[in-house]
Amino acid sequence: MTSEAHLKTLGKIVTLQTEKVIENKDRHMPYIGLEHIASDGFRLIGAAMSEASISVNSVFQKDDILFGKLRPNLRKSVRAPFSGYCSTDILVLRSISGIDPGFVSRIFQWDRVFDAAVATAAGTKMPRTSWSDLKEFQVLIPESIKEQERIACVLDNVDDEISRTDALIDKLKQIRTGLLHDLLTCGLDENGKLRDPITNPQQFSKTSLGLLPKEWKISRLGLHATHLTSGSRGWASHYSREGSIFLRIGNLTREHINLRLDDLIRVRPPPGSEGERTRTQPQDILISITADLG
Repeated sequence: MTSEAHLKTLGKIVTLQTEKVIENKDRHMPYIGLEHIASDGFRLIGAAMSEASISVNSVFQKDDILFGKLRPNLRKSVRAPFSGYCSTDILVLRSISGIDPGFVSRIFQWDRVFDAAVATAAGTKMPRTSWSDLKEFQVLIPESIKEQERIACVLDNVDDEISRTDALIDKLKQIRTGLLHDLLTCGLDENGKLRDPITNPQQFSKTSLGLLPKEWKISRLGLHATHLTSGSRGWASHYSREGSIFLRIGNLTREHINLRLDDLIRVRPPPGSEGERTRTQPQDILISITADLG
């Protein structure tokens, strides 16, 4: 027999913690800013010492929910794994008696709650959500705390698997980086094996770029690629609901071109050479020139 679920407002399952501190901070306590909470990742990616922040801080305890109220579209929410101080741009929320902290932390990582936070945000450049409005949002809460714990446990297991996968991906990226360097400086011999300048120094010669395979020649990039454009200004006037995809810096990552539907912009290219010279073709190379993405 399953337990019943009841509609409750967010304000009925958590309480807003309002304790603040500016002086006499415990130097052994960590500080968490918005930059320490992963967007859409629901995890901490770092912390700082309390003296790193010289402004007023909110005080939180282990298992409190740290919910980013500044620019809520970034979807920053995490269950605190320890006690400490945090930015006042973070709501500190504590589950009430009878509500499992692990379960309620998942409520505040739900898309519907984030959407409600965005809808209640005020401000144009630096929108902030209002707890007085957000706390009225209703969610279904299982009556049984055992069921709440089981739901939280399932999601915890999924997050653990994601963490293990992320760690494997990071390791493979490191391997790829090292392999890329080796292949582009040593290459492969006739047997398809990586050349080794230590065991086979006779296969290499000294150049202005260091040791390189004797068969290789130094050449300029400009001889092997044609520079088409370094971008263009004024394209905003050509934005359209339909048309060609318009690639921006935000669409570039180190691994791929990000074409998320919620971040896509389309354009009706201007007539003439301006529209044609910036049109991408398969196998073109795109390099950012206004950011540090590489």
